[in-house]
Amino acid sequence: MLTMLEILQRGGVHQVGDLAARLGVDERTVRRYVLHLLDLDVPVQSLRGRHGGYVIAPGYRVPPLMLTDDEALATVLGLVTRTSTEAVEAASAAGSALAKLRRVLPKQPARTPGRPPRGDRDHRRRAARSRARRRGAAPGSPRRRSTGTWST
Repeated sequence: MLTMLEILQRGGVHQVGDLAARLGVDERTVRRYVLHLLDLDVPVQSLRGRHGGYVIAPGYRVPPLMLTDDEALATVLGLVTRTSTEAVEAASAAGSALAKLRRVLPKQPARTPGRPPRGDRDHRRRAARSRARRRGAAPGSPRRRSTGTWST
């Protein structure tokens, strides 16, 4: 299905038979792929007639891939491992994917894996000071407990 999306994004009208031949599937599967793409809000249009087929709405592009820091790190580590342990064909594909990822990733990671971001630590520190002030204790001092009782 993703291969079909790439073909459609190249532009032009693509007939069902041609798409089926390029994808190595039957025409019914191509129609199912179109329905899947429509379910994913991809604007695939069908054109009727002798020269009809499928076309994607002009200007449509797949949204960029969004990864968290941990997901990006896991992806890069997986690709690095794969390029060093696989056959030449797989290593070249993994190397190509790794090069693309390196072009879009920041030069330095936003944070150290396993440690909360600096902003989170600062927020926790401020919250602890605020709680200590409300209790009337100095920050970092042992917690005071009230020994008073309630009477009605």
